[in-house]
Amino acid sequence: MRIGHVALTVCDLERSEKFYKEIFGFVCVERIEDKKKGFVISIMKKGGITL
Repeated sequence: MRIGHVALTVCDLERSEKFYKEIFGFVCVERIEDKKKGFVISIMKKGGITL
């Protein structure tokens, strides 16, 4: 068994992105905003790991 991706719900997206970039070396590859539903998704990758 292997994990394909992980989804995390956070209170402060910018702060969380900064943490994963600076501490673990993740890169933001896509950002999706749905104003109607009121959410923003940040897709971050490092190697074979997707958050």
